[in-house]
Amino acid sequence: MRLKIYSRLLCICLLLVLFSGKSFAQLTVTADSVACGATSDTIRASMSGYVPSATGITGDDSWSGVLSIGFTFNFYGTGHSTCIIGSNGAISFNTGLAGGGFAWSITAALAGNSAVYNCICGPWCDICLPCGSGGIITYATVGTAPYRKFVATWCHTPMFSCTSQWTTSQIVLYETTDIIEVHIAHKSVCSGWNGGKAIVGVQNAGGSASTAAPSRDYPTVWSATNEGWQFAPTSGGSSYAVSSITFAPVPYASSTIYWYDSTTGAYLGSGNYLPVAPAGGVGTYIAEAAGCDDTTKTYFHFNI
Repeated sequence: MRLKIYSRLLCICLLLVLFSGKSFAQLTVTADSVACGATSDTIRASMSGYVPSATGITGDDSWSGVLSIGFTFNFYGTGHSTCIIGSNGAISFNTGLAGGGFAWSITAALAGNSAVYNCICGPWCDICLPCGSGGIITYATVGTAPYRKFVATWCHTPMFSCTSQWTTSQIVLYETTDIIEVHIAHKSVCSGWNGGKAIVGVQNAGGSASTAAPSRDYPTVWSATNEGWQFAPTSGGSSYAVSSITFAPVPYASSTIYWYDSTTGAYLGSGNYLPVAPAGGVGTYIAEAAGCDDTTKTYFHFNI
């Protein structure tokens, strides 16, 4: 998540006039007031992201136990209050599969693929938590009714057979609108295993209706960085329209905030505040909240 703040230092008569602040979702940035004639300021940022809960997934090719969504989410016209999360990058509403195995082999397109009936793939690919270090799959329900979000995050999860490569992604389910978002911070291609295949899309319970993101279906081999997709229900919820959206996943509450000069891109520091002294009293700065993958600086960001 990334915010751009415009800082201007002015004086009108004997009163200082300085106001600079913007917010988007979980990141809010404001500027302090300064004395008349001052040429410096302090910009402050506050974070209100989510606190993740562990899915309990530790093995390879497995589904979680049954998880509460926290609200009723309608998927292809059917309301669901629970779901399961798969280690290989999907949410399923087939809760009877809870605790069982999740297919890793991708040999056909999404449409009619029985391995992911009643699923949101974001992306479905062969991930292996025990094959590497540091990967974790979490979830949370955030916000206030009737506009809560259910968030599932695959954080720096290693690829099977290519453990130095990884996927960081997030699926977000929206209460009331029943919109689905898929945000991909980083997705590698493990060409030596499973043909490097991966799918982003949604499919109903019987496999009779599905929608894949453009160029994100079998047999295309692809990689991605900071990519977003939205799946919006149409025709009374019996189908979905897919569109490319700005990459803007929900960050962890513990995310580190990094500061940059908007003009030069220069890194200025980290933390919840930044002292600035813009030339001529005017400057533009970027506050960027890193996501779950903070140690490798795979940023969850948003530009405005």
